[in-house]
Amino acid sequence: MGAIALAVLLALAVACGSDEPADPGATGERPTAPGAATPVSAAPADGTAQPTAGQTAVAPGTQAAPATKEPEPSPTPAGALSRAGSQATPAPEATPEPTPEPTPGPISRLLSRQLESQEDRETLIAIYNATGGENWNWDAWGDSDDWEFSVWLSDNPIGEWGGVSTDKNGRVTWLHLRGLGLTGEIPPEVADLSHLEALSLIDNQLSGEIPAELGSLENLDRLELPRNQLSGEIPVELGNIEGLRTLDLSNNQLTGEIPPELGRLDNL
Repeated sequence: MGAIALAVLLALAVACGSDEPADPGATGERPTAPGAATPVSAAPADGTAQPTAGQTAVAPGTQAAPATKEPEPSPTPAGALSRAGSQATPAPEATPEPTPEPTPGPISRLLSRQLESQEDRETLIAIYNATGGENWNWDAWGDSDDWEFSVWLSDNPIGEWGGVSTDKNGRVTWLHLRGLGLTGEIPPEVADLSHLEALSLIDNQLSGEIPAELGSLENLDRLELPRNQLSGEIPVELGNIEGLRTLDLSNNQLTGEIPPELGRLDNL
């Protein structure tokens, strides 16, 4: 009986002790204030990381979407304006290729024939016939394969004939026939080349007198007749060529005195 009573008392004591509140100090936890939010632990029990500020929570077992990459700005084309309004460095300009000189063709030669003076062509033919043109020694000017001219009396423009130069209007301005073996006398028709600026007949076998008609060549700048077989006196008419700068009559068979009219040529 006594043992039963003791067991009942112990059971009552245990029941009364379980109804008392637990001491917070015994467990180390702080009491929660009334109305305050329940604190969240650093990590859930399943080990899933909690989202940080600005991130979207991801359900367990779902892969997070990759972060969107900001597009890089496209490069500003050379010479265009940038967003700030400043102009970018311009692209370097390409160096233009030189334009090749056109090679004269049949059409350009035909135009040259149309532009040239028919009178000058006839005068050149007269000079050719009077000085033994059929016997001119073109080999004195080198191998014919290297010639950059055509022989006289060809259908080519007279500006392409050997020793002949013309202006843009097809008028003869230079006549240079050095060392070709010209014979006979200088024909007076040379004076018909009214635009002639230079007459050079050096190193030939020309004979006879110097034509007085040469004095009418008012555009003549140079008269070269050395090393021929010219005879007679120097024509006084040469003193009319006011623009004459060069006069060479040396190594000929000329006679008489130098005309005083040549003294009026200030450019000699």
